[in-house]
This record gives sequence, structure tokens and C-alpha cells, in this order.
Amino acid sequence: MIRRRKKEGRLFFVSLLTLSAVVIIAIYLSIDGSSDANQHSFYEKVVANKVFLDQLPNSYTQEQTVAIHTEVSNFYKAAWTDEVNKVVLYEVSHKIETMMADHQIVDGEVKTLLALIRNRREM
Repeated sequence: MIRRRKKEGRLFFVSLLTLSAVVIIAIYLSIDGSSDANQHSFYEKVVANKVFLDQLPNSYTQEQTVAIHTEVSNFYKAAWTDEVNKVVLYEVSHKIETMMADHQIVDGEVKTLLALIRNRREM
């Protein structure tokens, strides 16, 4: 008569698998939450404090500057209420950072940014 060997280690394997899933979910949740905080911090430092507006071309009137500030602010507020995809939020934030890198924003860059915001919000 052949004795079947008792399968050992099944419980150990399942417990390792469960522990790994818990760790992966915890990492995902912590990364997702911190990215929102980073974007909110970026908004507060750059858009709300009008650092971005200070670098706009001098040829812009006060009304144009206020309209740009309002549109960019509304975009960020829509992103925080999940009306805008997070990928689009990162794309717009990166565009603003790139524009501000040389400490002077030109008219073409502003028009490109506003077109990007308008097109992405419609998606």
C-alpha cells in the first residue's frame, strides 16, 4: 500500500500570499494619498500665491491675468473633486513647472496651457 504524503506548507503559502497583498494595498493607498497632497501643495505655492501669474508676459492686462488665474484655479478644484483625471492633473502641473523653469513665460506657452486645460476638461 502506498502512503500518500501529507501536503505541508499550504497554510504557510496562503498566509504569505495574504500578507503580500496587504502590504501592496497599503503601499498603493499611501502613495495615492501623498500624490494628492503634493499636487495641493504645488497649487498653493504656485497658483494660489500667484507665483505663476508674476511670470506672465507684461503685455497681459489685469483682466487677462485674472481670467488665466481663474481658469487654472478652477481646473485644480475640478481635479480635486475627481471631475478631471489624475493623469491630466499631473500633465498640466508638469506643463506649468516647465513653463516656469526659465522664470519668464511667453504668450505661446500660456495659450498652449489654456488649450491643454480646456481640451482635457472636455474629455
